[in-house]
Amino acid sequence: MTSNNSKIVVTGGGSGGHITTALDTIETLKHLYPGTGDRIVYVGGSLAMEGEKEKESLEEKLCWEKKIKFVKIRSGKLQRRFSWRSLLLLTGVLGGIWDAWKYLSREDVSVVFSTGGYVTVPVCFVAWLKTIPVIIHEQTTRVGLANKISSFFAKKILLGFNSASRYFNVKKVRFVGNPVRDIFLNPWKPEYVPHKIKERLDSFKENSSKYPVILIYGGSQGSNIINKTVQIALKSLLSRYQLIVITGDNLVYKDFDRLNREIQKLSNENQSRIITTKYARSEFGAYLDTADLCCARSGALFISELGVTKTPALLIPIPWVTKNEQYHNAKVLVDLGLAEILPQGELSPEILVRRIGKMMEKIENHTIDPGKVDVSKLFVEDAAKRIVKEIVPFIDL
Repeated sequence: MTSNNSKIVVTGGGSGGHITTALDTIETLKHLYPGTGDRIVYVGGSLAMEGEKEKESLEEKLCWEKKIKFVKIRSGKLQRRFSWRSLLLLTGVLGGIWDAWKYLSREDVSVVFSTGGYVTVPVCFVAWLKTIPVIIHEQTTRVGLANKISSFFAKKILLGFNSASRYFNVKKVRFVGNPVRDIFLNPWKPEYVPHKIKERLDSFKENSSKYPVILIYGGSQGSNIINKTVQIALKSLLSRYQLIVITGDNLVYKDFDRLNREIQKLSNENQSRIITTKYARSEFGAYLDTADLCCARSGALFISELGVTKTPALLIPIPWVTKNEQYHNAKVLVDLGLAEILPQGELSPEILVRRIGKMMEKIENHTIDPGKVDVSKLFVEDAAKRIVKEIVPFIDL
């Protein structure tokens, strides 16, 4: 039996999409039901970004920042192809099952809400063994192995895109959409945009008729190949555009530092036309609202954010993700007439400059016209509230 002091377990990790969905749901739940804040526990993993030696995962870092109680369990990866490394990663999964068993055995838990990633499989499996209700959220148009496995343990499967319903038991499925943060819906709230950043963006907008604004974003963990390409193409891009570049903060490649060393070699005028940052936090919506075009990866949540804001985009999907997931995410915007795809295999400094130029021509001559695009059937603004509505019946308030 659960009580109004029982824990609400949220789990998700490995990518920004999983983590952002989890955190947005937590914030919405706390806002709509203030008494739940002390009962929420985030169960996450120990895997940092690939190549880095630290063991603090992205979800752990963000939970500490937001003062959300965090419980770490061991995590590994379930791989479709066998290798000796698979055995090492499987050890992490088995360790995660043991850690999840210990935690869920000592706590009174009313529900587990999972947003995907390998760390979630042990949590969902153990919750199912203990008859704790499991609800999962799938953000993408295609389904990863972790959520496919977890779906067998779930009472409800919530979808970011309706097209993913074919991968699941349709009796469990609900379409709720992907959460879109308020920073994108109300990007210029004073509390979201620091004064210095607002001043820079105001100047970018004033000059955008002569130098259109291009936002370049390699995803929550950054993209080394995109950052390197931009670095080589920097002079050519700045001769035509103003740039906002979000590099990520990979401790191995150090793209932010490399890019800024290159910027220091430029004239003062060119330097005035570029903003670089490792991360975009509350000001991200203002960056996107300032941009005439976004050049980016095509993670599921960012596709939803581009869709709701109807921002034209040149998308460079990660080619190695399961089931070519990012390509199919990108196709949603391509089919709406808001985006084009630049395959990573074709990416070079010259082609990047050329494709951005062609996209800007289409925007200027209204071949790409966001005002005429109806996104209402694919993207919703209240997805986090819809998710909370599905969770609440399992919570004693």
